[in-house]
Amino acid sequence: MNTSTPPRIEIFRAGDLVATDGRALSFSVADLHTIAGNYDPALAKAPLVVGHPKVDDPAYGWATRLSVEGDTLVADTDQVEAQFASMVHDGRFPNRSAAIFLPTTPGNPKPGQFYLKHIGFLGAAAPAVPGLAPVPATFAAVDDAVTFSFPLTQESSMDPNDPNAQATPATASNDAATFAAQQAARKAELDRREAELAERESKAQAVADAAIAATKAADRAAAVTFAAGLVSAGKVLPAQQDAVVELMVLLPGADAPVTFAAGASTVSRPARELLREVLEGTPPRIDYREKSAGSDTPAAVTFAAPSGAHVSEDRADQYARVKALQAQNPNLSVVDAARLAGA
Repeated sequence: MNTSTPPRIEIFRAGDLVATDGRALSFSVADLHTIAGNYDPALAKAPLVVGHPKVDDPAYGWATRLSVEGDTLVADTDQVEAQFASMVHDGRFPNRSAAIFLPTTPGNPKPGQFYLKHIGFLGAAAPAVPGLAPVPATFAAVDDAVTFSFPLTQESSMDPNDPNAQATPATASNDAATFAAQQAARKAELDRREAELAERESKAQAVADAAIAATKAADRAAAVTFAAGLVSAGKVLPAQQDAVVELMVLLPGADAPVTFAAGASTVSRPARELLREVLEGTPPRIDYREKSAGSDTPAAVTFAAPSGAHVSEDRADQYARVKALQAQNPNLSVVDAARLAGA
């Protein structure tokens, strides 16, 4: 396993530059020294990535240290991924570019300072800083068994002690194909996990919706029973029963109490509970008993009928009850009285 000093590559240069998003920026040599001095791998380690992704994942290596040589920012690198190294060897990424946090960039590990975000390896896209020296042949990818060394250009010679020094273009192409297959497998796994998460969220939402629907159904059933009891007790007219039900359902429950002052104290009660208490405390508006003056027995009703006509005793009794209810409850309509009398 190669234990030599980690390879060093040029990643940035002082001067008047134009960023990939079109912004014109100027970096002095002093700024480069600031970037190098601010870099702390223990705080935020800059990865080696392909292009300039918004999220630095996956990382194919890391910058372990930054330094300045003349007007150029140089990075020491380590733990370079083997397949990535093979692709660079195959000429897939001939250029590289640095992404730098500005002092006001959100997420900057050192707010108010310049800080290296990542080192992007570029293919067809031109780098933001042209003219950097080639990546040296000692730039290496290290795994548990072997060190892979490669040049940036085909003209550079490989390390003669490297067991892969005689690698053929076919081998490099195979490595690139393997790398692409691994990337496809990673994407498929991420897609699978995302689909599983979406399915779990959908099931959880369905359970929550069912629970909410069951609660609403239970609330309505309780409101119907309560309103029917008020009608039976004569505290609410039959025509008002549906309105009471809707009020009970629409008013917030215990999760949204009503707070008000009651004398010297403050009361906080659920709105439904308050309405229930008010309605239950209301005196009866309808007396269902049939009364005659000074007696609880029904008063006889007499009326003229045509000669030969037959009068049903049940109908006459119902009529008597309707008239008695209206006498005791002047605001009761004939229809409601007949309904209450069972007509």
